[in-house]
Amino acid sequence: MKREFKEEANIDINPKELLGVYTNYIDSYPNGDIGQTITILYLVELSSEGINLEYTNDETLELKFISFQELKKITLVNKQHEDMLNDYFKGDFRLIR
Repeated sequence: MKREFKEEANIDINPKELLGVYTNYIDSYPNGDIGQTITILYLVELSSEGINLEYTNDETLELKFISFQELKKITLVNKQHEDMLNDYFKGDFRLIR
């Protein structure tokens, strides 16, 4: 997880708490592949001096901070992300969903 944050957003983090494991989701991809997605959701803490919001790479199209109100208005691409955000805002985490 620390490596992924560094690679994709150039951010150093420290994991603080496991919030949930989301496994009961099937996604279809544009190339026709179908797969079960598994996401492990953690609360993390920023450990780097700052965040370079102009950082880009092949996997990161845009990096920015948004408010909780803005986050609630985003159209999500799948049910898994919707469930994770709803659980976060409710403070209702089950280890496995």
